[in-house]
Amino acid sequence: MTTARLRLLGSPELCNADTKKTVRFAYSKLILLLAYLALEHKVHTREALADLFWPGLADEDARANLRRALFNLQKAFIQAGLPKSLIHADRNAIALSKEYFWIDVFEFEYEKDVNPRCMAMINLHLELYKGMFLDGISPVNSDLADWLQNRRTRYERKNVLLLERAISLAAEVDDFDVIERRCRQLVMVDCTNELAHSSLIRMYVKLGQEIVARKIYRTYHDTLQLQLGIAPSQQLAAFLDQV
Repeated sequence: MTTARLRLLGSPELCNADTKKTVRFAYSKLILLLAYLALEHKVHTREALADLFWPGLADEDARANLRRALFNLQKAFIQAGLPKSLIHADRNAIALSKEYFWIDVFEFEYEKDVNPRCMAMINLHLELYKGMFLDGISPVNSDLADWLQNRRTRYERKNVLLLERAISLAAEVDDFDVIERRCRQLVMVDCTNELAHSSLIRMYVKLGQEIVARKIYRTYHDTLQLQLGIAPSQQLAAFLDQV
């Protein structure tokens, strides 16, 4: 039944699931409107959407902008070979036909029956996270900005949790390639994460590369001092002292 694939993690993208043809949007508010309809899946009134997306305009002008946005969305659908009926819009209500969409966010958040110790499943979820939610989009409206930031924080936390799980599982079997790759990824999104730094340090000690381990520790120490005004845990410092 899937007709369209909607990616919202990283640079947003909508494509025809069959032909792989990408939908091109005239301006960023269109993809933001599509994302909002997809994730806040309910029947929205025209008044509510107009007020949310164009709060500084008079009611008539805001509703006119909404009509143009819906027209441009449906036009983009048709150009990619998708039915314009993916969005249901009548005189009063607007809703997305979500059953015809594959949406990466829903797959990323789905955890039912997923074994937290299954590396394959963790990797599948991590592959979905291509970057910040709706990367490159920054709405001026404070309500929309709050909605966007709350979503970003939620998905970033999930990504960190998955990376930490992957690192812990890899450390149990001394899979140094996975430890290295996932720790570097985790440091990129959370530069003060102790699990990432301590796992790298312990890995390099096991590999007999104490100089590299101490260099990582010094960098971590300086980052913590700069960002949070604290030092690494006594446990990690004691581990290096023993080495």
